[in-house]
This record gives sequence, C-alpha cells and structure tokens, in this order.
Amino acid sequence: MDTVVNESQALTGATGAETTDPNELIKQADKALYEAKNGGRDIVKFS
Repeated sequence: MDTVVNESQALTGATGAETTDPNELIKQADKALYEAKNGGRDIVKFS
C-alpha cells in the first residue's frame, strides 16, 4: 500500500519598513495558511 502525503505551507516575513510585531506576523502566516488549504493540495502561499 502506498502512502500519499499532501501538505500546505504558509510563510511570512518582514523587512524594516513593515511590521515586526510577532502577533501580526503570526496573523499574516495564519491567513496565508488558510488560503493555501483552500487552494487545494500541495500549495505554498507567501504573505
């Protein structure tokens, strides 16, 4: 029996001109993750 693994990933980051508040970065990554999950299998989103 073959095992199939699918994954969705979300990444976020900030430059000096953008927010560096950890809570805001987590919120952005969480939003991108749900966009990836809603987009189908094997999706990566960057925010």
